[in-house]
Parts: sequence; C-alpha cells; structure tokens
Amino acid sequence: DAADGAARAATVFDAEGGVLASLLIGRDGQDLGGGGPTVFVRAPDEDQTWLAQGAAAVSADPLDWVEDRVMDIRQERVRRVDVLAPSEGAPYAVLRDAWDQSDPTLDPMPDGQELTTPGAARLMAFALESLRFEAVRRRPADAEGTPVTRISLFDGVLVEVDRVAVDGVEWLAFRPGFSAPEAPLPGAAFDADRADEAKPKRADDAEAEAAALADALGPWLFQPPSSRRARFQRPATEMTQAVDG
Repeated sequence: DAADGAARAATVFDAEGGVLASLLIGRDGQDLGGGGPTVFVRAPDEDQTWLAQGAAAVSADPLDWVEDRVMDIRQERVRRVDVLAPSEGAPYAVLRDAWDQSDPTLDPMPDGQELTTPGAARLMAFALESLRFEAVRRRPADAEGTPVTRISLFDGVLVEVDRVAVDGVEWLAFRPGFSAPEAPLPGAAFDADRADEAKPKRADDAEAEAAALADALGPWLFQPPSSRRARFQRPATEMTQAVDG
C-alpha cells in the first residue's frame, strides 16, 4: 500500500476462510537458465526478503482470473446469420444452402450490387468463433434487450444476440436455443474430413449444447472487443460493390 511500492499482496484462503498462505510478491529476479525464473518475496510480518525460485503471476485485474471466452462455435457449423439491426441499411441474411457450401451468399442482394469477393460474407460466419469479452456484468432483472442478430447452425443450435443498455452503457446478451432442422443432415456431414469441433452435432448433442450455453450465458451481459461487437451489426454495404459493367 506504499505510494512507490512495487509488490503485490497475495493471500490464499481455505473453504472456511482460514488463511493458508500470505505473501508479498515483488519484482522478478534473474532467470537462472536451467533453474528457471526467480522472484523476490517476503512474508507480510517479516523484514527479510527472499529470492525464490519459480514464477508468481498475481494480477490485480479481476478479468485475468476468469475464463474470458464466451463461446467458440466454428464457422463451418453456421447455416445462416440474420442481421436484424445493422448499423446502417436494411436487415439482411448471410446464408449457406448446404452444409458443405464454403462461401455464404447474401439475401437479399442489393440492386446493382455483388459481393466484393466470393468469400466476402464468410466473415459473418466467424461471429461466434473464439468469442471473448473485455467486460462482463450480471444482467439486471428489468433490463430489456433489442434483437440485433440471430445465428442458426445446421444442427439446430440457435444463438440470438440482443443489445441491452444498462446505466447508459450498451452490452450484448446471448440467448442460445434449439430448433430441430427441417430436414435431417446427410451422414456425410457428420463423417466429413473436418476437426470434430467443426462438424455439426447429432440432435441430442446439439440440444444439450444449446441448453448448457443458455444456462451459462443467460444471467450475464458481455462487451466483446469492438471489432467483434461491430460484426453483429455489420452493414451489407461493407461486403458489396457495384456490379462491373
């Protein structure tokens, strides 16, 4: 607590609140090569400082102590992304007609426009892949949301994304659910030469995944990095250009 202090105080408690260990952790010492890193430490009630072997990363930022991944749904599983409230322009959808279609299409395509490249819309399918947050808070019971995006997977998992304002700050809420596909996927979809996490799930597994996500995410509001957040309201104009000729 000294103005020019460089140490961090770390205390470890047991389940009953008893102190298991307490230590002041200072600057890193010299790396001993084969012996590994070192750090200066001392007990809070002692003047003796020790150079200890090992590393002790004790952050004062609470977010460094939590799992910051919201979800990780691979883009290969995404069938359709409905952008309900783009930052500009009319609502639209990015969709694949078949599970093995690489490049999604735009629906509707604006008059006189075409995709800038065949894969221009594929970025939208990455919206839930390795999605992490920079801030998180509990959702107040009276906080109402405005739907901005709905993401549908080939196996029936749905993720609806709402914009929620709390005390003048905008957050995102995720509402996972399940809706059985209108037509069953062919066996090739489950046997494709892909990593397991990139394959669609069987019906029971997909429904269980949706339920687990709903339980985990339902009580919370998130702020992903601004670049990822903007993707949920990306305007179609960022993916299109005037038809040549």
